[in-house]
Amino acid sequence: MLWEVSVVEQRYQAVLAVIRDGASIVDVAARMRVSRQSVHNWLASYRDGGLEALKDKSHRPASCPHQISPEIDARVVELRMAHRSWGPRRLVHQLGRDGVEPLPSVSAVYRCLVRHKLIEPRTRRRKDLYTRWERGRAMELWQMDVMGGVHSEVSVVEPPCQAHLELIRDAASIVDIATRVRVSRQSEHTR
Repeated sequence: MLWEVSVVEQRYQAVLAVIRDGASIVDVAARMRVSRQSVHNWLASYRDGGLEALKDKSHRPASCPHQISPEIDARVVELRMAHRSWGPRRLVHQLGRDGVEPLPSVSAVYRCLVRHKLIEPRTRRRKDLYTRWERGRAMELWQMDVMGGVHSEVSVVEPPCQAHLELIRDAASIVDIATRVRVSRQSEHTR
């Protein structure tokens, strides 16, 4: 007949095998398929707290230094409800002006607002959602830099027979983006 034994009962049987029966810790650990350190921990827990101490303990950390206090949490929600357009950065600024100590970080206030469903969480911008202007092969994309300028007289058709000053660039360079090689350069001196 098979029956299921709870974790606490298995630990208790291991402790009893060592204490009452005098079995070695190595043998008990091998039979239970656990490390020797686990058996030592169970023995120490049993000595300190009895059968209750053999239960699984919470894995939650004892403290969370970046978590804001309930009072500051309530103040953030109160400020956000009063000023719907304020974001985390502005709320932290206002908390600082109000003399709140310790002042929470912008990211802590952001998490507070998301937790209370006062803002929609931002999605991170994935790399494949945008296209870089950079190209992989030569001569696919050029960059043109135009610098400076001089005035010269040029006649134009509209209005007829009237001379105008038009800005003509005195230097321009064209560079291939992939190789960073200058494709062309034109300047006042080369014309």
